[in-house]
Amino acid sequence: MIVKGQDAVFNVDTGGGIFQPICCARNISVVTNADLGETSTLGTGIWKTYKSLKMSFSLSAGGLVSFDMNYSIAELRQRQINGDSIAFQFLAHDKNGLQEQYTGNFIITSISTPASYNASVEYSMEGQGTGSLTVTQAAPSATNTIYYGLQATNATPTDFSKSITGDPAQAITINYGAQHTAQFFWMAHIAGPTAKTKWQDNNEPGNSGNIGGASDLYEVRTPIKISTIDYILYITRYATSFADPDSVKYF
Repeated sequence: MIVKGQDAVFNVDTGGGIFQPICCARNISVVTNADLGETSTLGTGIWKTYKSLKMSFSLSAGGLVSFDMNYSIAELRQRQINGDSIAFQFLAHDKNGLQEQYTGNFIITSISTPASYNASVEYSMEGQGTGSLTVTQAAPSATNTIYYGLQATNATPTDFSKSITGDPAQAITINYGAQHTAQFFWMAHIAGPTAKTKWQDNNEPGNSGNIGGASDLYEVRTPIKISTIDYILYITRYATSFADPDSVKYF
């Protein structure tokens, strides 16, 4: 399956092993570099030969600044000031839920937040990897993988290409992104933790309600199967929209 840009997520460890996306990231990049040493000599011919000596990596991310969604730029800047080595996950999913994951640690080398009149404030961040970069290809861990999405109907979802990593026993915040038409919003976490009973529009806190009642915006379906594992699904009963950029907290 082809992996699209919107199906790639850059998460950082906010403390205690809880990973969270950087606010409104729109582009992310991980670059690996090899330091080479020449092995050719005057007697080995006209072509130079090399061997790899050391590996290193760097990363970058950029997007829109938001004060109330995901991990903020202010928090990242404080981590930069502290000189923290920050654990990260760079995840890419296909529509079957299979993922390629890069994990490691990095130190922030620069953060830029340029602003211009009558335009959204954007940010760019650069980081230098420290230590090894681990690459794995597998199905996402069921325990802390929280799936979400938007669709045109109230049917049980079949596209599980979007997910975040977090503790399903805690409040869950999903950044769905700005929407131009009403759609069905959904979120699913592994069965076991207590089901969520309330929701709130993060950009308009007065817009909130209960989950699971006959007249509530969200209904609950349990269990649904994702890769043979039981999940709890929360999905809106009708097409709706939230204050842009659409961000919903489930608790």
